[in-house]
Amino acid sequence: MSRTVYEGNNKVVFCPSVADKDAPTVAELGAGTVWTPFISKDGITVPSTQNMVDSATIEDVFDAQQVGSWGGGPLTLSMFRDDTDETDCYDMIEYGLEGFIVISRFGAPIAGSKVEVWPVEAHEPTLMQSAANTMQKFNASFAVTSAPSMRAVVAA
Repeated sequence: MSRTVYEGNNKVVFCPSVADKDAPTVAELGAGTVWTPFISKDGITVPSTQNMVDSATIEDVFDAQQVGSWGGGPLTLSMFRDDTDETDCYDMIEYGLEGFIVISRFGAPIAGSKVEVWPVEAHEPTLMQSAANTMQKFNASFAVTSAPSMRAVVAA
């Protein structure tokens, strides 16, 4: 078994369209925008809510549960600003922007790679508070508009 660190391995691409979220294509990823260079080391936060449903009857003394819904909450990226308009990711993310955030946890997404595909709609990015010895950053929050594909495989 080989374990992998986050640094240098996580890649994030914003794709305007993906026909099949279980099998995004190399072409769709190539048409996307690579956001990886803008994301801070601790900058990827995905929805992680897991709800449980009580299923015990009044005759049970044990409070049994079953799995319920999951998801909810935004996908958030903590990103750096850039002082060049052509490359400033802040200017690429506008309120209402729709598309797919593709996260590859094990290197560049190529044919056969396992990736996560998140259908999203962007909220207005928020600038982070200034601080000493800190790069300028902002948070970009995205509503996840339908169930993501957590085990997608990139198609050729």
